[in-house]
Amino acid sequence: MKSICFITGMLLAGVLVTNTSCDDYLDAHPDDIITLEMIFDSEPRVQEWLAGIYAHIVDPTWVEPHDYGYDILADDMQIPEDWRQFNWWPMDAQKGNWSPSTYLFNDYWTGAYRAVRAAYVFMNRAKALPSQYLSQEDVDMMKLEARFLVAYFYSYMLELYGSFPLIDHLFESEAALEEVTLPRTPFEDIVAWLDREFTDLAGQLPESFNDEATRYGRPTKGMALACRARVWLFAASPLFNGNPLLAGLSNEDGVRLFPAAKDPKKWEKAREATEELLALGRYELYVERFTDGEIDPFLSFQNIFLKGGEQNREIIFAVPNSGYVNRASHSSPKGNSNGGNDGYSITQQLVDAFFTKNGLPIGVDPEYQSGGYSAAPISYPHTAYDLSTPARTKGLITPAGTFNMYVNREPRFYITVTYNGLYIPTYGAVTEFFDGGRDGKNSGWDYPPTGYLNRKNVHPEDAPRTNTYPYRPGIAMRLAEFYLNYAEILNEISYDTHRSTVIDYLNRIRKRAGIPLYGNSAGEIAVPANYDAMKTAIRRERRVELAMEGIRYKDMRRWLIGKELYDDQPITGMNTDGRSLSEFYANPGKKVFLERHWDDKMYLWPISQSAMDKNARLVQNPGWPSK
Repeated sequence: MKSICFITGMLLAGVLVTNTSCDDYLDAHPDDIITLEMIFDSEPRVQEWLAGIYAHIVDPTWVEPHDYGYDILADDMQIPEDWRQFNWWPMDAQKGNWSPSTYLFNDYWTGAYRAVRAAYVFMNRAKALPSQYLSQEDVDMMKLEARFLVAYFYSYMLELYGSFPLIDHLFESEAALEEVTLPRTPFEDIVAWLDREFTDLAGQLPESFNDEATRYGRPTKGMALACRARVWLFAASPLFNGNPLLAGLSNEDGVRLFPAAKDPKKWEKAREATEELLALGRYELYVERFTDGEIDPFLSFQNIFLKGGEQNREIIFAVPNSGYVNRASHSSPKGNSNGGNDGYSITQQLVDAFFTKNGLPIGVDPEYQSGGYSAAPISYPHTAYDLSTPARTKGLITPAGTFNMYVNREPRFYITVTYNGLYIPTYGAVTEFFDGGRDGKNSGWDYPPTGYLNRKNVHPEDAPRTNTYPYRPGIAMRLAEFYLNYAEILNEISYDTHRSTVIDYLNRIRKRAGIPLYGNSAGEIAVPANYDAMKTAIRRERRVELAMEGIRYKDMRRWLIGKELYDDQPITGMNTDGRSLSEFYANPGKKVFLERHWDDKMYLWPISQSAMDKNARLVQNPGWPSK
């Protein structure tokens, strides 16, 4: 009996596999086609097959969806409307102008199933090849890796689509192919399956590898526990926990796909899963220290995203080969023949979300000024940050004459946001985002539409003009996210019971960020007084700590706040149509770039029409046309 081969068009060792069943291998023997037997009898091709499965992991730095990440689908970033001519479609998605037929995203549904099927082929076929130095121990570990990837791909589908047909084995015969035409598996059943898989994998995967340098990014116990914790966070959240928008969706046989009633016990499951990860003790917040021994909040936050391996134990799930070059080039100014793409633009909403250096929201801190210019340079203690002027003066954050909106903000603001007038050492000048400025919209289609560029995950030595981009890993999961997840979970269970623990975990983040902590002592921020106030504090901390990491889009959907972020908050920024600084800074931060429209169907992605056409037993997600 021959195993069915599900991967079409996979390039392995320079040889194209184009079959859909093993019979095709046996019937054709041109030099450019190889059989599964040939693949799994060759150690290099075995490794390449597994690498091909890894290639389906979503790049957290660049790529999904359509080359710039989820940040634009919430309210973190925006791109120039002129990029429409290059089929960069985000304005259509932001206005709700997409459907299963006019699919704007990469079709993750199809890609994930291809990867899952490839993993099952691998688990069925891979074997020890002692003469080629591939031991049984090696193969057993590789099969665990493939099994982890199946669960990871399914957990990602769960976040995007909710319910889907869960296939947990490789079909062994041609006749059994009809079984692939399956209805969607109920959400609760998928969660239970993923819980079992990740729990079992965590018991078998190592906490770390002796050869970490060569195995960086391979599945570990911590990765399995983190994926399990994320699954339960989603399962407990309003999107999937008794959401009336999903309650009526059923398969054609009447099987309900989503829970109709809210279950508070799911927050307890999320708690248990997150605590198991945190108890592992393997991970710690990345910090660098100033010469006086205090945490350097600027370099700590900057270098989280620039360092990997054992020197950065905040990273739980790394993607070693990420698209950091594209991210950096699109986040870099174009003027001075710099060569940047100049369009990966931060929104005013995100700029305004960052705290002041006093740890307060800008609307609360009486020292905050939104207009005018600073009369004196501002330096911060306990930092070796030196990027603000050509003199590279350590600790100098904003020189005199900086627009006051950008003065006296928290350290994470300066690591995340490139604003007008900011000096960039490899650029050799300050940015000019007004119309007529060297980085503005005066020429070409590359410019920051809101008057800001992204700075997060951009290396101080990135230099597009010389194609210089120091290596950095992609980060799919890091410890700070799970500290904030834990705070949210405990607050949802009971503010009164867990207040002190919630504050502890928020303060761990704020301490590294270099801003005042929550507490009752002099110089501290008053502890949020009740559940709602604490929820607001947690969400704001997530907003700034995890900005531009794709998580805001997931949070927007988990919390069911799409309408709030879309219909009630158009994308705004500085006046990039202004031909002078006075015009650019007029009515600061209020220039509307884009009015957006939210439809509740957008909480779940539609199943693409091509997938619907291939499987008549699928029902479409609510609100999307079914045919």
